[in-house]
Amino acid sequence: MKNTFLIFFTIISLAANAQTGTQKQVGMDGMWLGATAAAVLNDKLYTTEKNGTLVVTDLNTGMRKTVGKDGFGNNHFLFTSGNTLYMIDYAGTLSKIDHTTGTKEKLGTAASFAGMTTFGVIDGTLFGVDTKGDLISADLVTGEKTVNGGSNHMNVSLMYVVNEKMYGVEKSGSLFEWALNGGTRQMIGKYGDYASSFTGVAYNNGLYLVTKAGLLTFTKPGTAERTVIGKPIFGLTKYIFGANGKLYTIETMGSLYEIVVK
Repeated sequence: MKNTFLIFFTIISLAANAQTGTQKQVGMDGMWLGATAAAVLNDKLYTTEKNGTLVVTDLNTGMRKTVGKDGFGNNHFLFTSGNTLYMIDYAGTLSKIDHTTGTKEKLGTAASFAGMTTFGVIDGTLFGVDTKGDLISADLVTGEKTVNGGSNHMNVSLMYVVNEKMYGVEKSGSLFEWALNGGTRQMIGKYGDYASSFTGVAYNNGLYLVTKAGLLTFTKPGTAERTVIGKPIFGLTKYIFGANGKLYTIETMGSLYEIVVK
């Protein structure tokens, strides 16, 4: 009976510890301090680093491995489409990366995406907003760039794709759905609901956003239903991403965490 009680107590204790919004560290402290961009491909984390390397991480163990040679020190954005990894450097040049060898192939005209501030990908097409407020797009096969809408998008701070639809957050904190064929936007929910949101990720058929106050929220864009996850402990988030059905963050001090979201 004593052993049975001990096993039952242990199960209850573990369940209590796995509360929604809690963090579990993956890997050693500060291992991703040098990360300049992050993206997930095939449930593995890829980061470019200040020392110019491309690194792949096993998110189950936190084990890191350098891919190929240096050459990523000037990288700004890292993202995926299909089974391919892409980057845009600070000069605004788009390149395709072989994630197994680290070799790069330039797409389109050099510096075509200079000034791009936020973006999302739908069906092999990159959509983004630049510092002039233009809504731009690019075919990720050729890298050819097109301006899709007038220069009235300067107040857009974040862009995300949920279920093949594009959503954005304005600097006012309002969430909207984007009609990409004309660049028009329709607000979802109330004005300013997402004020101070500074980063996020589209995952689990919804949108996770982090606020400067440290709140992690989850929204189903179609209904504007918004839920706060756990306590306000996420203010130091640098990157947030999903993989293996789980949510992860890298904090500004370079540590990697798995987040319990269910």
